[in-house]
Amino acid sequence: MSSVRREQPPVPADGSIYSAEAVQDVAASMGLSNLPEELLQRLAKDVEYRIHQVVEEAARFTRHGKRTTMSTNDIDLAFQSLNIEPLYGHLSHVPTVFRKANPNPAGTNSKVAAPVYFVEDEEIDFDKVLRDEKVVLPKMVNWQAHWLAVEGIQPLIAENPPKPPLSEQKGRKQSPPRSVLAPVAPALQAGGPNRKYKPVKHVLSRELQIYYSRLTGALLTTSSVADDGQQNARRAAALASLQYDAGLQNLLPYLVRWVGQNVVTAIRNSDEKGSKASETGETLEILLKVIHALIQNERLFIEPYLHQILPPLLSILLTSSLPSTPPTLRRDASEILAYLSLQHGTTYPSLSERLTKTLLLALLAPSKHLDAASINASANNAMMVDNEGAPIETSNEAAENKEKYEFFEGRMHGSSGSREGAVRGLASLSPQAVERGLIESAGAKIIGQEALTDEDGEVLSVLDALTKLKPRSKVPTPLDEMEGDVKRALEETFGPRFARLIGQDAAWAKALLNRGSD
Repeated sequence: MSSVRREQPPVPADGSIYSAEAVQDVAASMGLSNLPEELLQRLAKDVEYRIHQVVEEAARFTRHGKRTTMSTNDIDLAFQSLNIEPLYGHLSHVPTVFRKANPNPAGTNSKVAAPVYFVEDEEIDFDKVLRDEKVVLPKMVNWQAHWLAVEGIQPLIAENPPKPPLSEQKGRKQSPPRSVLAPVAPALQAGGPNRKYKPVKHVLSRELQIYYSRLTGALLTTSSVADDGQQNARRAAALASLQYDAGLQNLLPYLVRWVGQNVVTAIRNSDEKGSKASETGETLEILLKVIHALIQNERLFIEPYLHQILPPLLSILLTSSLPSTPPTLRRDASEILAYLSLQHGTTYPSLSERLTKTLLLALLAPSKHLDAASINASANNAMMVDNEGAPIETSNEAAENKEKYEFFEGRMHGSSGSREGAVRGLASLSPQAVERGLIESAGAKIIGQEALTDEDGEVLSVLDALTKLKPRSKVPTPLDEMEGDVKRALEETFGPRFARLIGQDAAWAKALLNRGSD
């Protein structure tokens, strides 16, 4: 075999790797000629020193990367650490290919200079690039944290597997959910007797127990306090703590149960007169503020306890007799109900529909036609659904509610108070619920026939609810005698009483009758 002889560039006499001739070539390319030999030697030594410095710094990155071969990335990192602008266009995954150029003319034997190695620039055809299909670079591999499950409920996010279709879920038997409070309610076995579960022991720390006792004592005081301002300040601090503090998740089931028990006690005492009635109204107002503070706290996971919040909330809204002071109890309860429906309607798609059915039951049912256990069962059933809205069997919970709320018999149906609360609740849900309850189900006619005066609460609530469909005129003018067709249409739709009241605003009356044509 014949050995191939490789031509080597001339080596400087002093042993350096960067010669003065290379510096002279660079200077000539920049238009600097006839530089002194001493200056060329000094510049060559300085360039060699810089090269050694960069290579040593790059070798450190190679060793830290547990590699034996230096890459262009190591050189770039060395430039960054030395505060030198990097060389662009050299990538580690695209190896650089050098071409050899012989400066000697072809066919000559002269040795003028050593071969030159250079990187050939690739020529790019722009027409071809524009015609080619654009390739989207894939995302780099990275790590991201997400919730697999929160309180036993799998969030519907892209990282988690999707839920099965609703048609498949309806075919499966749904088991009643367990209560978060001990003891656990017995679950129904299909085709067998009730199965008893052992009570679940929920241990609270000593600090949380002290916080719970002081919190409930500040909200509802059991003894007379001489300084009302001090008591109001303590109550405001307690409500602020419920609304903004973190770390109350373990106390949430106990607070919800405490609210429900106190609502039952307060409504039992609502028939009393004098100062006792005023205290009852104040108690109910505080309990509504507690519910509002809990659902406003963004650090609390409230969804598993909604089925326990709705019964006391609907009890305040739909009970027949409430204390005269404060007069905004039903209005406040309806606003909280609207907030719950708006915030959690996406998680429970059938929540708004079930609440509407419960309010229609209270609006249209005659007096003592149904007992209060039915409406509280409806309140619980409003939340007895899974994430996809499929109903869950709740026959055992309905039996428990009948026993727990038996004192409400005759209080929530067929009375002016319950109908006023039902109308305000429908108005807070949606305009469609108002139209369904007052017009399609003739709820306005029923209230108009049974109301004693035009100033009754249920009459005013109907007028306020109708403004959700169409707003009133700023300057109302009554219907004239020539518009008999409009008056007859109002009587057929709303009844004689509300036809007369709505007819005092002609523009509003015509807008209500023509609401479907918009």
